Amino acid sequence: MNPLPPAAAHMSEAAFALVFALLLVAPLASMDQTLLTLLVVSGYAAAVVGRLRNLPLTFLGALVIGVGEQYVIAYVPSSFSSTWLPNETQALPMVFLFLVVLLLPQDRLRTAGRQASQRLAKVADLPASLLGAVLVVAGGVAAAAELGVTWRTTVAEGFIFGIIALSLTVLTGYAGQVSLGQFAFAGIGAFAMGKVFGGGSWWGIAAAVGLSAAIGVLVALPTLRVRGLFLALATLAFAQFAAVAFFSNVHVFNQSNSVMIKRLGIGSLSLRGDKAETILVSVAFALCGLLVLAVRRSTFGRRLVALADSPAASATVGLNVRATRLAVFGLSAGMAGLAGALLGTLQGPVGANDLQLLFSLVILLMTVVWGVRTMSGALLAGMAYAVLQSHAGTWSGLVVGVGVLLIGRLPEGVAGTALAALGDAVRGERRSRAPAPTRAGAAVEQQAHVA
Repeated sequence: MNPLPPAAAHMSEAAFALVFALLLVAPLASMDQTLLTLLVVSGYAAAVVGRLRNLPLTFLGALVIGVGEQYVIAYVPSSFSSTWLPNETQALPMVFLFLVVLLLPQDRLRTAGRQASQRLAKVADLPASLLGAVLVVAGGVAAAAELGVTWRTTVAEGFIFGIIALSLTVLTGYAGQVSLGQFAFAGIGAFAMGKVFGGGSWWGIAAAVGLSAAIGVLVALPTLRVRGLFLALATLAFAQFAAVAFFSNVHVFNQSNSVMIKRLGIGSLSLRGDKAETILVSVAFALCGLLVLAVRRSTFGRRLVALADSPAASATVGLNVRATRLAVFGLSAGMAGLAGALLGTLQGPVGANDLQLLFSLVILLMTVVWGVRTMSGALLAGMAYAVLQSHAGTWSGLVVGVGVLLIGRLPEGVAGTALAALGDAVRGERRSRAPAPTRAGAAVEQQAHVA
C-alpha cells in the first residue's frame, strides 16, 4: 500500500488533532459557529508562540491562554467587564495573538513575491476605465428600473461588497499584503457614518473614510515587521477583537448592538428610494474603480507592484517599504469604511451580525476566485457574495468549497484568466492579419540582422 504524500499526511494529522480537541472541549461548552471560530483562533494564538513548528512552546502558549482566561474570570471586576470589555474571555486570545505576532523576530525581506507563472493583467487606460465606469452605472440604472425589490437589493449589496473587494484589489492584488479584517473596517465606517449629524450626512461619508483609513494605518503600524501568514493572523486578531469588544458593546453602539444610518440626499434631491439607492451605490463603485485604476497607473501603483514582486529589491533601490505599506493599508481601510457607510444607507441599521469575522474571510476568497487584480473580478466577487448571502442558504458551504478548489486551478481568478485568454486571442488575431514580409524585405531584414 502506497504511503500518503507528506501534505496529505500532515492534513490527516491536523484533522485528527482538531477532532480530538473538539471531543475534549465538548463537555465543557456547547458547540456553535462562534465557539468553533474562537477555538481555531485560540489554537493559532498558541501555535504562533512556537512559530508553528515548536511543540513545547505551542503547549506553553496554550497554557498561558487557558490560565489567563480563568484569571480574567476570577479577578477582573464585573463592573469593568460590563462597561469596557463585555466579552473579555473571547477577546483575550485575540489580544494575545496580536501581541505575540508583534513580538516575533523580524521577517527577512523576500527577494521574490509572485510566482514566475503569474502574469499581471494589463492595466486599462483612462478611456477604457471611463467606458467601464459608464457600463457599471448603466447596469445599476437597468437593475434599478427592471428588477424586483429583492433582487434590486441584492444587486445594490453586490456593488457595496464590490467596493470591499476593490479594497482587497489594492491591498492584496497590487501590493501583495493580506488582510482578514476588511469587514471590521467597514463596521468602523458604519459607526462613524451613524454618529455624524444623525447618520444621513455627506460629512458622515467623509468621517467614515477618514476614521477607517486612520485606524487601518494604526493597525498596520505595529505589523510592519511581519508578512505573509503572520500578517494575516494579526489582522484576523484585530477583526475578531473589534467584533467582540467594539461591535458587541452596548456602550459603543446601542442596546440592539447596531447603529442607525439614514439615506443620503443631494440638496433638495432625496435619495431615499430603493431605485435611487441602487444607482447611488453603482456610481460609488464606478468612482472607486476609477480611483483604483488611477492608482495602478501612477508611480505609487508601480511601487505597490514592486513591493509585491520583490520587497528586498524595492528596498535596495531606495523604495520606502514601510511608508508604502502604511499608505496602502490606509487606502484599503478607507475604501472598506466607505462600503460600511453605504451598507448602512442601504439597509438602515448596521450591527454585529453584519460584521462577523467569517465575512472577511469569505469576501477575500470570492475576490481571489474571481480575480484579485481586476476590476471585473472585484465586481463579480461582490455580486457573488451578495447572492451567496441572500439566496444561497444551505448551499453556502458548498459554494465556498468550490471556490477553494478554483483557486488552485485558476490562480489568476476567473476574470483574470478570461481577460488574459482574450488578450492572447486578440494579439494572435492581429499577428495573423499582419501582412507577410516579401522575399526582398526578408532578405534585407536578414542582412540587417547579420550586420
